[in-house]
Amino acid sequence: MSRFTKLGSFALLVLIPAGLAFAARQAKAHKENARMKLIRSTPIQVVDAIEPNLDFWEKKLGFARIAEVPPGAKQLDFVILEKDGLGVMLQTRKSIAEDLPSGASADDFKHNTTVMYMEVDSLEEAMRGLEGAPIVMKPVDRPYGMREMVVKDPSGYFVSFAQRIK
Repeated sequence: MSRFTKLGSFALLVLIPAGLAFAARQAKAHKENARMKLIRSTPIQVVDAIEPNLDFWEKKLGFARIAEVPPGAKQLDFVILEKDGLGVMLQTRKSIAEDLPSGASADDFKHNTTVMYMEVDSLEEAMRGLEGAPIVMKPVDRPYGMREMVVKDPSGYFVSFAQRIK
């Protein structure tokens, strides 16, 4: 048996048990982390100003404002909107800059993008409600059973609407 073969056999005898032990630790860590129950996931869109977005979210899409900061102010820093159990949060860049600890930079939020994907029961109904919103992608049928379209909100974010194809 060559020296290389002996070395290779020895390496396998050491690496296989080490790999199995590593996999067992990873599985245990994953299981412990999986105990956390997710309650809700809500996107936060970082915007220059909230007010230009309110017509889009409230009037066109029918979301209701459930919280705003500062309450009743003419110029808002933050808003939570909800409809049918779904939420969207809008926060201004100025507000984020004020929230950051010293040394952190608001520049990190300049190029953040979110494409919001919302499943609806009627894409036709969504299109009627979104009349006048810039269409980024006209309705298209996807091979995974969804008909999708994309519009742009007043802050330039893409919002995708999808209906399950029957």
